[in-house]
Amino acid sequence: MYPKQPLVHRAKHSTGQSLVELALTLPLLILILIGVLDLGRMLNAYVTIQNASREGARYGTDYPNDIAGIRQHVQTEAANSGITITNAMIPDPTVQNDGTYKDAPNNTQPNQSITVRVNYPFALITTYLFAGQQTIQLSVSATMQIK
Repeated sequence: MYPKQPLVHRAKHSTGQSLVELALTLPLLILILIGVLDLGRMLNAYVTIQNASREGARYGTDYPNDIAGIRQHVQTEAANSGITITNAMIPDPTVQNDGTYKDAPNNTQPNQSITVRVNYPFALITTYLFAGQQTIQLSVSATMQIK
């Protein structure tokens, strides 16, 4: 059996070991925390651009030939959630006619489908720590039927 030592004596000798363990695990825990925050930010951006593309498609069901208006609605919806979307991130809406997609023509017909796509470059914090700022391309589209 081991000789019994007072509790105070045992704790006094293990404080150095605890500091070493903390010093080794703390950077890993901070990296995991930053990764979780990045994932949450990316999910927020994805939901925001998804709602923005849906809002643009909803506007496009009433005014399918107003491309500038569709883009404006997408940008306004995203800006309300704190995300800036430029015109370059919103390709021209497409209209489905007889199973094929093409750019929205001036003579769209009711019951055709309009699709609004948003491409958003999301900047990650985690990769900025290691290899400089890198982005992930989030791409979302919404399709609705023209009235």
